[in-house]
Parts: sequence; structure tokens; C-alpha cells
Amino acid sequence: MIKTDVVVIGAGIVGASAAWHLADQGIDAVLVEREHPASGPTGTSSAVSHLFYTEPELSLLARRGCELLKAVPEITGHPDPVFHDVGMLWACGENNEAIWRKSATRIRDEEGGGIELLTPDAVAAMAPGFNMDGIVLALWEEGYGYGDPYDATNAFAASARDKGATLKQQTRAIALETEGGR
Repeated sequence: MIKTDVVVIGAGIVGASAAWHLADQGIDAVLVEREHPASGPTGTSSAVSHLFYTEPELSLLARRGCELLKAVPEITGHPDPVFHDVGMLWACGENNEAIWRKSATRIRDEEGGGIELLTPDAVAAMAPGFNMDGIVLALWEEGYGYGDPYDATNAFAASARDKGATLKQQTRAIALETEGGR
């Protein structure tokens, strides 16, 4: 039996990050994972990272998430970058133009996000050979792309361990016992 202050069950990106934050605060934490970090849904995520959402709450959350992914090496002390800027290009037809234009303008002007509105001609110049049929507006997010969910999760898990957390891999949590309300 393991005795600890906090048990984090599941070493996906959220669990590994939680264990890191706990360990960073000096809290005795154990991270329990039935296989290995990022072996579940986190490891199979496409981790496409961008700002463009039509809902302000989502674009603000996405911006913060991208900032955190970009900072993983600095945060964890593990040097390999986990975020890869390759740019994101979005294109829409006439039916979505108004809401896309409004949302992209909000992201750029009110939220300070790096998003550029492009004409079809500008897209054709960027991407010769693209079929431009039906495209009336495009959005370009230069500083965005994808995060490596496996590397990010493992950076947090390893750094949590370096800070004193215990990482139990190939371990299933089958019961939690409390004592004295803890």
C-alpha cells in the first residue's frame, strides 16, 4: 500500500501536469498509471493547436493552452520543444464568411491573437495548386501548429518525479483507503 497526501490517477497530460504542480508546491503526490504516461487518449491526440474558434471562451482557452505548450521546456526543465509552429490555414465558403470574419477580427483585435484574414488570391499565392473553388475567405495563424502530446506528457511526468513525486507505471488503482478523513 502507498501512503501519500495526494494520489493522481492517470498519467495523461492532465494527470501528469497535476502531479507536476503538486510536486512543485512540495506536496507528496503519487501518479498512478495503468500503462505509461500518454498511453491513453492523450497519446492519440492530434494536438492541433490554434486560436480560431467562433466562441470567445474557446479562443481564449486555446490561446492559454498554446502558451503553456510552448512553455513546457521552460516549465519542466526538460529541454526538447513539444510545440511545433507550422502555421494553420483555414478556408471557408460564402455560408460561413460573416461569422468567420467577425470571429477572426475579434481574436486579432480584442484578444491580441495572431490571426490574419486572407483573400482567395492571397491563399492561391501561398499555396499554388490548391483548389480554390468556393473559397471566399481564409485565415492564417502563423505562430500555431501542433503540440506533441506524448513528449509534453512525459516532460511533466519526468519533471514531477524530479521534484519528488512518485510515478507508478504498470500499476492499476483498485481501491483508495482513507484514514481520519484523509
